Amino acid sequence: MLRYSFSHIEDCFENSNIYDVALNMEITEDFVLTLGKFGSLQYFPNFPKPFFKLRLENLFELKGIVGSYKFRVRLINPSIFTLDDFLNFINDKLTQRVY
Repeated sequence: MLRYSFSHIEDCFENSNIYDVALNMEITEDFVLTLGKFGSLQYFPNFPKPFFKLRLENLFELKGIVGSYKFRVRLINPSIFTLDDFLNFINDKLTQRVY
């Protein structure tokens, strides 16, 4: 079962929409490629720490490193797509797969 926790990241803007999301599982290449089917994926598997960035137009951007247990997400328009919407999206897409 996928579990996660999140923490709000402060920045110089009053209404920051950036969060660190920690998972109870390691981020795998399969994890990245599964989510990549739903947006614009940039994936650099040959970096010393394989980096990925995923963008769903007008909803969110997330980035992280394969092998890590966390990633960072920026909600582009939180009045339309909230943190709860994002967490439900991740849960729906990833629980369809077995890791």
